[in-house]
Amino acid sequence: MKPDEVTIMSILPVCTQMASAHLLTQCHGYVIRSCLEDLHLKGALLDAYAKCGIIGCASKLFRASATKDLVMFTAMIGGYAMHGMSEEALGIFSDILKMGIKPDHVIFTSVL
Repeated sequence: MKPDEVTIMSILPVCTQMASAHLLTQCHGYVIRSCLEDLHLKGALLDAYAKCGIIGCASKLFRASATKDLVMFTAMIGGYAMHGMSEEALGIFSDILKMGIKPDHVIFTSVL
């Protein structure tokens, strides 16, 4: 049996609770090798990187993603906010507005 997107998303909270950058990068490597392209999975990886204190990898994953959904935008804003990078968080929020995406209450909470 091979893990799918849901399995990996179930493991990511364990990585963040353990603050295990090694386990997180192993999961990310598996996602890449398995060609798993789920946007929610990318958002979950992005959030896990931010929670583990690896905001650079979160940012790189965000920028490298050709398509982004509300989950990814929210995770990136929250990650920047968590690390005191308010200008970057507000920049992402501004990009959302310019793209015509309607922010939800979760994004507003992250911005605040």
